[in-house]
Amino acid sequence: MRTLRLLVLTGVTLTTACVADPYTFRQRGLVASPRAPLYDGQPMTTKVQASGYLATTTAPTTTTAQDSGAAVARDQAGAVLRAAVSPNASIGFALDASWRAHDTTLADEPTASAGVPDDAVYGAAIELRHAVPLQPGFRLGVLAQLGGQSHPIRRDGESATRRDLSFHVQGALVPSWRRGGVTLFGALGAGTESDVPAHVTVTPDGGGDDDPGAVAEMTGAFASAGVGVTIDLGDRAHLTAQGSQAVGQLADYGRRIDIGLTFDLGDPVPAR
Repeated sequence: MRTLRLLVLTGVTLTTACVADPYTFRQRGLVASPRAPLYDGQPMTTKVQASGYLATTTAPTTTTAQDSGAAVARDQAGAVLRAAVSPNASIGFALDASWRAHDTTLADEPTASAGVPDDAVYGAAIELRHAVPLQPGFRLGVLAQLGGQSHPIRRDGESATRRDLSFHVQGALVPSWRRGGVTLFGALGAGTESDVPAHVTVTPDGGGDDDPGAVAEMTGAFASAGVGVTIDLGDRAHLTAQGSQAVGQLADYGRRIDIGLTFDLGDPVPAR
């Protein structure tokens, strides 16, 4: 009996020694500005399409982000490669990078002194598009995007930058009117916001995954609206410009300007 009691006490002692006290660490990071997708609502005319864009945003206005450790990136660039799956539908793969934080974080801290890394946010997503015919010249574009973003994060004033992933999903409806070589369109969308919590509390349990490293998370939702125009530069090149605004649970993300260039590749898709 004495031996059994000794073994139990030894096990409790070892277990207690392996479980540390809870601790909290501070972190600051960068998130991409939510956006209305740069899509003019029209179907692809060839089997493959490649496009790229550049964008810039004005400063965000914080709403309920007092506990956020995130700053919002000012600039973004991206590229999309799409393939037609029917005369009106396509599937694509999108990559983007966002960089250069605004002057203050979402919690209204000066970015320069808060410890926000200079690294970029990287995103990747699968994109589905369908252009629904309504009347001659009129279409209703439907877009769905599913992917993730890799956020640069600095913990507790460390000089090294860590990274964490957040899930990202968004959709949009794009009414569109095309006449000759010009397309006018609007965009109404919604999606998920990403955040970097300012403080993370960890309760170690003795396992190998107690320290999360750095933490970014999908934390809210946003709505966006935009208007734009696409101008044909030739048979296979198109210039698109769009102005938009995104408002979320964390912040009003400011006005955004996108400029994109699209190239039609491959054989023509039969019109329908």
